[in-house]
Amino acid sequence: SFSLVKNESHFSLNSSAVLTTAAFIAATHLALNILREKPLKNLPLAILLTSAAGTLYGISIHLIESQLFPSHINLPQELNAFHLIAIFIFILLWLGRLFLRNPDKKLSQLMTKFYVKALNASQPAASTVTANRNQYKF
Repeated sequence: SFSLVKNESHFSLNSSAVLTTAAFIAATHLALNILREKPLKNLPLAILLTSAAGTLYGISIHLIESQLFPSHINLPQELNAFHLIAIFIFILLWLGRLFLRNPDKKLSQLMTKFYVKALNASQPAASTVTANRNQYKF
């Protein structure tokens, strides 16, 4: 329903594929949570809710794009390495979340290591740090 509202192909080979991937992952996650208990009984509800969520998301994207249209900054671009890497990371993280045993503990440890590494990388080089604050006077 997201692609229908956006009036695009499901498999467009441009930068909008990143949004379509995110919408697909979100809808699938919603459906899996609904279908967890009594899958056959909840199937119509899952279809209805995922369609409604995709439609609402598509409408919101369409409204944003319609506001940006005059500036021509929202035109889809050809897929490049950055788009493909983003799609790959989205799918990899989603599949990891689905299939890891005890994902909260493993993801928590992984995210802590990643956060500390990113925090350390964001610190200035020791050679650029100075204790002399005279140049900051106003």
